[in-house]
Amino acid sequence: MTIYAVSGRFQSRDGFSDFSKTIEAPNESVAEERTYATIGSQHGLKRMQIEIDDVELSSEDVTQWWTKVSSNFSSSHKNSRP
Repeated sequence: MTIYAVSGRFQSRDGFSDFSKTIEAPNESVAEERTYATIGSQHGLKRMQIEIDDVELSSEDVTQWWTKVSSNFSSSHKNSRP
């Protein structure tokens, strides 16, 4: 699965509080749904009280992906020269 960085804000007693979470999910929409479920259950909030501003690939996941791609590329091209 992919790791997503999700950020936004939620309604609290003192106005709004910012949050940032890393969520493991197969795609962005599932990451967003899991964020609603997690923040809602932790703080007793409804979805209307949670605002998600950004869902993007986490830097951890991009680094893992690049390492995997570059190792696959180098190993597949290592023996291709005559």
